[in-house]
Formats: sequence, C-alpha cells, structure tokens
Amino acid sequence: MISISNPFPLSFTTADLPLGGKAIASVLGDFNGDGNLDLGVPLQNALSKNLAVFLGNGNGGFLDDVSF
Repeated sequence: MISISNPFPLSFTTADLPLGGKAIASVLGDFNGDGNLDLGVPLQNALSKNLAVFLGNGNGGFLDDVSF
C-alpha cells in the first residue's frame, strides 16, 4: 500500500471575469514584470477584443482587464 499526502494543500476559489467574447485558451505569466502572475485569454467572436489580459494584484486576484 502506498500512501501519498500533500504537505502543501491548496485551495481555490472561482471568480467571474468579464471577457467580452468566448475564451478559447488561457495562459498564466508575468506579462508586466512585476513579479505577480497575470492571466491572458485569447477571445473568439469578440466584437472589439482579441486578447484580454488581467494583471495580477499580488493577493491571488486580478485587476480589471486590458484588451488588445
């Protein structure tokens, strides 16, 4: 018998982020070099957006999106 335990349990919460289109993928990275994870979401069938970028706030959340 093998017993595996996680010494660093994680918990997650959900958040609704306004996209303005249908998300076709997502990517995490530090896009602005501030040390916080940011979220990039390419959009399909969006009226005015092709890419939504949510900058990380440093507390596990995101600021309002910047669209490109």
